[in-house]
Amino acid sequence: FLEIGMGGSHSCARDRSGQVWCWGHGRNGRLGTGGTIDSLAPTRVIGLDSTTKITVGSSHSCAIQANRVWCWGGRELIGDGSSEVRFIPIRLPEPLDITDIAGGGSHTCALNASGEAWCWGTNTANQLGNGQTSTVELAPVKVDTTQRFKRIFAGGASCGIAMDDRVWCWGNNS
Repeated sequence: FLEIGMGGSHSCARDRSGQVWCWGHGRNGRLGTGGTIDSLAPTRVIGLDSTTKITVGSSHSCAIQANRVWCWGGRELIGDGSSEVRFIPIRLPEPLDITDIAGGGSHTCALNASGEAWCWGTNTANQLGNGQTSTVELAPVKVDTTQRFKRIFAGGASCGIAMDDRVWCWGNNS
C-alpha cells in the first residue's frame, strides 16, 4: 500500500494501482463495499480504480479520483447534499479539480488546483471555515478567506499551509 487513513473504527489504504481497500467496522457503509458487514481484512472498495489520495473520518471515507472527490459512509458527512448513508463511493458535484483532501472526525476539507479550500460535514465550531456554527453542511462550502493553500489538514479543527508556507487554522480554538 502507498497510503493509509485511519478513522475511529475503520481504516482504508490505497495501493499502487489506485484501488482503495478498507477494513474494520462496516456500520453506515464506511467500508464502501455495498453493505454494513465488518471486515477484519482489507476489502476492495467498489468503483475506485485510479485514486490519487484517500482520507478517513470517524464514520466516512473519501478519495480523489480524476481530480474529483468521491465519498462513502456516514450520512451527512459525505458532502453530496444528502443525509443518506452511501454504501459505495459517490462523486461529489463540486468542488472541481481537487488536488488534496483531509478528513476530520466529522468533517472533510479539500483543495482545488487554485488553492481554494472547501469543507463539509459537522460545523459546530466553525471547522468548515465559513464563519458559521451551524450543525451540519451537507454540501461543500468554500472556506471564507482570500488565502490560497497548498495543503489541507483536518481533525477537530482544520488547517491549511498557505502558498507562503504560513499555517492558517479555523474551528475549535482549544
